[in-house]
Amino acid sequence: MDKPTFVRPPPLRPGSRVAALSLSAGFVTEVPHRYAAGVRQAAESLGWDIVPAPNAFRGPEYLYAHPEARADDLRWALQNPEIDGLVSIIGGDDSIRLLPSLDPELIRAHPKVFLGYSDSTVTLTQFLKAGVMAYHGPAVLTDLAENGGIHPLTRHGLEQAFGTEPYDLSPAPEWTEAKQVWDEASQPHRREFQPGDGWTWLQGDAPAEGHLLGGCVEILDMLSGTPGELPPALWQGAVMALETSNDVPPPSHTDSA
Repeated sequence: MDKPTFVRPPPLRPGSRVAALSLSAGFVTEVPHRYAAGVRQAAESLGWDIVPAPNAFRGPEYLYAHPEARADDLRWALQNPEIDGLVSIIGGDDSIRLLPSLDPELIRAHPKVFLGYSDSTVTLTQFLKAGVMAYHGPAVLTDLAENGGIHPLTRHGLEQAFGTEPYDLSPAPEWTEAKQVWDEASQPHRREFQPGDGWTWLQGDAPAEGHLLGGCVEILDMLSGTPGELPPALWQGAVMALETSNDVPPPSHTDSA
């Protein structure tokens, strides 16, 4: 079987104009200071100019009732020549209702960087089905608005992903489970981190090669049996990368994925 190929979108660089999308939960209107912090820190650390999509701030009730408005924002960002890339504002559990309105041909005709994680897995998989490279990465309200500034490891990871040269993944030098407090008083203060202790290999360390697929394990499970799931052929020869949501599913859930 031939290896699948994907269109590589033009990378985001300093000066790139990036559309912020509410494709799932619309509660950004309840934490405007957090959104402002993400926009400011992305400008300071990455040089991006983040602008909200037309419906991004319509509020949680409106966006829940109108998934087509969320899909309209995706189409707007893809077709707008002034927009260089797309970033999810936050995740949630409702992006799956966008499937009837997502057009793989439009994604293929306008390949742009799309960043997101968690529930953004729905949209990321549609990019892959369209043959466009997708980026499992930060969202505005989380990593870009990280308390105390964007973490250097996040910035470094983005720079590597947007580069054209092969690179090695390195173990994170530090990690944290400290809760992010989303209030204005806590925003300038960095969370407490613990030193990293390297990789943990669960089933050997033999090298493998393949294209990278995956996402949030609960969302991949949700996509199963829908028109949005990835075809089996695309999984052949793939290296799978998974994350779990804040719901913290038990190991048995992850093992059966």
